[in-house]
Parts: sequence; structure tokens; C-alpha cells
Amino acid sequence: MFLIILNIMILFCIAFFIIKKRLSLPENLFIFMIQELIITSCFSVLYINLKVWEITNRIPLFIIFRLYEFIVIPLLYVMFFNLLAAIQSRFNKWLFTITYVAILYGVEFLLVQGKVIRYNGWDFWQSLFLIAVVLLISYILQFCFSQVLRKEGIRR
Repeated sequence: MFLIILNIMILFCIAFFIIKKRLSLPENLFIFMIQELIITSCFSVLYINLKVWEITNRIPLFIIFRLYEFIVIPLLYVMFFNLLAAIQSRFNKWLFTITYVAILYGVEFLLVQGKVIRYNGWDFWQSLFLIAVVLLISYILQFCFSQVLRKEGIRR
């Protein structure tokens, strides 16, 4: 299971570097930085403070969790915003957003099935809600940052 999860994470990282970036470098770095802050804060609250998640003690699986937390999820969010910028239709943007939330939850579900994360009084819908809230906060912050970049003349 360790190798399967690791290979999927590597595929996500490769996909990130292959996909054409629609947003500028400062926007991509901003999104990555915001995701690092939000995701590490949320995960810390979930598994350290509230103890609704239990992370495995096995070293290889713990490394998988850390890669997921620090690299894969922030890159998936950066990829999401770059792909979202390429979509024109509002309906397609909503459809893409729902699909991407399912992908983000699928990655978490894979970690649960691989015994990397164990839920203690935590339901799947709470993860979906958390992903949606993080996505909404990220979208608002990215929109505000892009407005600042436009105002400063860095972005058109």
C-alpha cells in the first residue's frame, strides 16, 4: 500500500509540473503559501488538539502523511486554481470544482484506506465540508491577491 500511495503522490506532482500555469508566479507562490498555512493549521487541530484523526506511528506511512500535508495537497490546490483560470463557462467551473473536491477527498480516502489516517469520531462529510471551506477561503484570498496585483500593474 505504501508504494501505491507514494506512486499516486508522485503522479500528482508530475501532473502539476506538466500542466500549463495560467496564473502568474507570484499568484502561484501565494496560493502555495496560503495552502501550507491553512492545511498545516487544520491538520494540526484535527490530529493534535481535537484528536479526531490519528496518524500512524509507522515511519514510512508517517512520511507519506507528511508528503501529503506539505507537498501534495498544496500543489493540488495550485493546480486547481490554474486549471480554473482556463475554464470560461460558469457551469463548467462549478462542475470542475465539484470534481476537484471529489479528487481531494479521494486522496484523503486513500490515506484512510491505507491506514495512514484513522478517524476517531470523524465522518466523511466533515472532510468534504473542510475541503469546501478551505477551497472557499483560498479562492477569496487568491481573488483579493489578484486584485492587488492588478492594481499594482503586475497582472493584467
